[in-house]
Amino acid sequence: KDRGVDLPRTLLHAGRHIGTWRQSLRRLREVIAHTQPDLVLNFFGPLMGLLQAIRPLPVPVLSVAHQFALLGSASGAPAAAPMAPWWLRGFIRMVGCRSWKMALSFTPGDATSHSPRRVIVAPPLLRRRIRSLTPQDGDYTLVYVATHGYSEVVRSWHAEHPEVRLHCFCDRPGAPKVEVVDPNLSFHALDGEEFIRLMAGCRAVMCTAGFESVCEAAFLGKAVLMVPLENHHEQRLNAIDAELAGVAVSHPVFDMDALDLLPTRVENEWFRAWCAQGDAKLLETLELVV
Repeated sequence: KDRGVDLPRTLLHAGRHIGTWRQSLRRLREVIAHTQPDLVLNFFGPLMGLLQAIRPLPVPVLSVAHQFALLGSASGAPAAAPMAPWWLRGFIRMVGCRSWKMALSFTPGDATSHSPRRVIVAPPLLRRRIRSLTPQDGDYTLVYVATHGYSEVVRSWHAEHPEVRLHCFCDRPGAPKVEVVDPNLSFHALDGEEFIRLMAGCRAVMCTAGFESVCEAAFLGKAVLMVPLENHHEQRLNAIDAELAGVAVSHPVFDMDALDLLPTRVENEWFRAWCAQGDAKLLETLELVV
């Protein structure tokens, strides 16, 4: 119902397009040979990991992602972070093969500046637009779901709670930019600028368990309810990690009644201070790697 991940079919799809993967690997190597960069930044792209595994590049590679925090404390991640299952850890290590790894983390934990395995713990890298916004306490809840399969769930819940104001963002192919169902329910096409504008003025945020959107909401001091996509192991771990860090409440299923679990007030000064170190940490890491 377009509400989760089908891993076997995903792997089958990837296998059927092996020729495209080979062409992309060749093209990546050609671009790097032509531009001769001092450093390659990889934002968790599997192709770069494959490229490094087959034949390492002549320049350093820095892989940046929250997923590296799921490798466990032995690899430099905060001790409180959950650890991914062995097969997911294998995939994460493949993506970061022969690279320095910048593990974006909800919390600083007690990790050292860099580990023997070249994993550096760093704050979330937030968009500058988020940092310029002034949060306000509005009277609506912002809902973000990665796929349109959840839109019917939102409609059904709203029919039972018509007094609750909702702005919902989801990927709905062919839908208008904004669909106003009634004065208290609107569906929006994915729009980054409009999303963060409404986030700054909302009462609370309900979203699937990605990393960036949760960090942005926590930075703005919003109460966050995280619901992992079905059969999405990485998002399940993200939700656990965010709840342990105290930046969100996790719930295993997409049940909008769980909004009642959210606190009325969020203390986020420590999180804003941690995020404020992001630019300096990135620059420090780039200089270290180069």
